[in-house]
Amino acid sequence: MTKNINASNSAVIIPEFKQIWGHPAPLWMLFMSEFWERFAFYGIRWALVLYIVAQFHNGDPTGQASANFIYGSYLALVYASALIDPMIKKESTSK
Repeated sequence: MTKNINASNSAVIIPEFKQIWGHPAPLWMLFMSEFWERFAFYGIRWALVLYIVAQFHNGDPTGQASANFIYGSYLALVYASALIDPMIKKESTSK
Protein backbone atom coordinates (compact mmCIF):
# COMPACT_ATOMS: atom_id res chain seq x y z
CA MET A 1 0.00 0.00 0.00
CA THR A 2 2.48 2.64 1.12
CA LYS A 3 6.11 2.49 0.24
CA ASN A 4 8.83 3.26 2.70
CA ILE A 5 10.89 6.12 1.39
CA ASN A 6 14.38 6.47 2.74
CA ALA A 7 14.60 10.11 3.78
CA SER A 8 18.39 10.17 3.75
CA ASN A 9 18.50 9.43 0.00
CA SER A 10 16.06 12.16 -1.04
CA ALA A 11 17.03 15.48 0.48
CA VAL A 12 14.46 18.20 0.01
CA ILE A 13 15.93 21.65 -0.37
CA ILE A 14 13.68 24.40 0.97
CA PRO A 15 14.52 27.74 -0.64
CA GLU A 16 15.18 30.74 1.55
CA PHE A 17 13.08 33.77 0.66
CA LYS A 18 13.68 37.39 1.49
CA GLN A 19 11.59 38.38 4.51
CA ILE A 20 9.25 41.38 4.51
CA TRP A 21 7.88 42.19 7.97
CA GLY A 22 8.57 38.63 9.08
CA HIS A 23 6.82 36.95 6.14
CA PRO A 24 8.27 35.46 2.95
CA ALA A 25 8.21 37.85 -0.02
CA PRO A 26 6.06 35.53 -2.23
CA LEU A 27 3.35 35.63 0.45
CA TRP A 28 3.00 39.37 -0.07
CA MET A 29 2.59 38.84 -3.81
CA LEU A 30 -0.17 36.35 -3.08
CA PHE A 31 -1.82 38.76 -0.65
CA MET A 32 -1.71 41.67 -3.09
CA SER A 33 -3.10 39.63 -5.99
CA GLU A 34 -5.98 38.46 -3.79
CA PHE A 35 -6.52 42.02 -2.56
CA TRP A 36 -6.78 43.45 -6.07
CA GLU A 37 -9.02 40.59 -7.22
CA ARG A 38 -11.46 41.35 -4.38
CA PHE A 39 -11.18 45.10 -5.05
CA ALA A 40 -12.08 44.57 -8.72
CA PHE A 41 -14.94 42.19 -7.86
CA TYR A 42 -16.61 44.59 -5.44
CA GLY A 43 -15.84 47.55 -7.71
CA ILE A 44 -17.66 45.89 -10.60
CA ARG A 45 -20.69 45.31 -8.38
CA TRP A 46 -21.50 49.01 -8.03
CA ALA A 47 -20.59 49.69 -11.65
CA LEU A 48 -23.02 47.00 -12.82
CA VAL A 49 -25.86 48.44 -10.71
CA LEU A 50 -25.14 51.92 -12.09
CA TYR A 51 -25.14 50.50 -15.63
CA ILE A 52 -28.53 48.81 -15.08
CA VAL A 53 -30.00 52.05 -13.72
CA ALA A 54 -28.57 54.09 -16.59
CA GLN A 55 -29.57 51.73 -19.40
CA PHE A 56 -32.88 50.29 -18.27
CA HIS A 57 -34.26 53.10 -16.10
CA ASN A 58 -32.86 56.06 -18.09
CA GLY A 59 -30.78 57.20 -15.13
CA ASP A 60 -33.82 57.64 -12.86
CA PRO A 61 -32.70 57.10 -9.23
CA THR A 62 -35.94 55.27 -8.41
CA GLY A 63 -34.68 52.40 -10.57
CA GLN A 64 -31.87 51.67 -8.14
CA ALA A 65 -34.00 49.37 -5.99
CA SER A 66 -34.97 47.18 -8.93
CA ALA A 67 -31.37 47.25 -10.23
CA ASN A 68 -30.15 46.04 -6.84
CA PHE A 69 -32.79 43.30 -6.89
CA ILE A 70 -31.75 42.18 -10.39
CA TYR A 71 -28.09 42.12 -9.43
CA GLY A 72 -28.82 40.37 -6.12
CA SER A 73 -30.85 37.71 -7.92
CA TYR A 74 -28.03 37.15 -10.39
CA LEU A 75 -25.47 36.85 -7.60
CA ALA A 76 -27.71 34.42 -5.68
CA LEU A 77 -28.00 32.23 -8.78
CA VAL A 78 -24.22 32.28 -9.21
CA TYR A 79 -23.67 31.08 -5.65
CA ALA A 80 -26.57 28.60 -5.80
CA SER A 81 -25.15 27.01 -8.94
CA ALA A 82 -22.31 25.64 -6.82
CA LEU A 83 -24.92 23.67 -4.87
CA ILE A 84 -27.25 22.78 -7.73
CA ASP A 85 -24.64 21.62 -10.26
CA PRO A 86 -23.43 18.61 -8.23
CA MET A 87 -27.03 17.45 -7.74
CA ILE A 88 -27.66 17.66 -11.49
CA LYS A 89 -24.41 15.82 -12.19
CA LYS A 90 -25.32 13.09 -9.70
CA GLU A 91 -28.77 12.60 -11.24
CA SER A 92 -27.43 12.50 -14.79
CA THR A 93 -24.68 9.97 -14.02
CA SER A 94 -26.75 7.65 -11.85
CA LYS A 95 -28.85 6.34 -14.77
